[in-house]
Amino acid sequence: MQINDQIIFLITSQLQGSASTEEATQLQQWIDAAPENRAVYLDLVKIWENSNALLQQPVFDSHAAWNKLDAIIQRREQQAIVVPVRSLNYKKWLAVAAAILVIATAGWFGWNNFHARSQKVTASVNNEMVELPDGSSVLLRKGSTIRYPATFKRNERNVELTGEAFFQVQHNDQKPFNITTDHSKVTVLGTSFLVDASKTADKVVVVTGKVKVAATSSQHQEVVLTAGQEVLVEADLMQQSEVTDSNFLSWKTGVLDFKDASLSKVLKDIEHYYNTPILLEGENQDSAPSKLRLNVQFKNQSLEQVTEEIRLLTGLYVKKAKDSLIFYKK
Repeated sequence: MQINDQIIFLITSQLQGSASTEEATQLQQWIDAAPENRAVYLDLVKIWENSNALLQQPVFDSHAAWNKLDAIIQRREQQAIVVPVRSLNYKKWLAVAAAILVIATAGWFGWNNFHARSQKVTASVNNEMVELPDGSSVLLRKGSTIRYPATFKRNERNVELTGEAFFQVQHNDQKPFNITTDHSKVTVLGTSFLVDASKTADKVVVVTGKVKVAATSSQHQEVVLTAGQEVLVEADLMQQSEVTDSNFLSWKTGVLDFKDASLSKVLKDIEHYYNTPILLEGENQDSAPSKLRLNVQFKNQSLEQVTEEIRLLTGLYVKKAKDSLIFYKK
């Protein structure tokens, strides 16, 4: 029986719980292909399960881990002698098991160590200012979350972001500042910029300084932005452009300012600011409401006040439908 790298990868992924549906199917096909495959896989599962108690220790003892692993391997080797059909390559399989256990354990402890010692802040009620260990500041938008270590490493500063935040990073040439989201990694030395990390895409807008944005879906896709530039990261697509929207920080400033803006643009920005779906009924390129253009400014006003002002300016009507607002023409 031959063991190829793909099978080892599939077993490791399955044990760590990260295997995709396709990978799980491939592994199951290999297990079902021969009784020897199933027997070896079940032994690896036992080794993995026996390691769980070790993973629960608050402080990882590498010496104890290796002793425990060695004892498990010795027992498996003794059992293998009794079963000749599996003894020929059994030692090789045990070496694979040891490698899988050590790699997975190291990965688990690396992840667990970061999260156990990290700070997590969620802006639940209002926007919230967060001071980081290096003196950098982050204004979290309501509903957003940031995670960062209690102390940054000697040669880098790493944080994780979900949602939207405005960063003002202390300059340090020797210690890059990295922001990781689901879609991208933003690297800076010292600057101020916005990161909007939604479920489907990331948007990075630079106010001062320079940042590098790399898409996590591809190691070869990255752009460098300077002040007044932005990038949208969506799936495998990165769109870099000049900043033309003056309202990208409206949630921070409390001001929505429109100059000769289309009604569609106005409603889109209001939707983002108040986090409420707003629709324009019957909207298309040739519709009369879509051709309307507005000059208006809102400062820390309620959604009801803004809605009423738009209604008066456009002559449209507005209605509620579940959690949405719909503007329409009779």
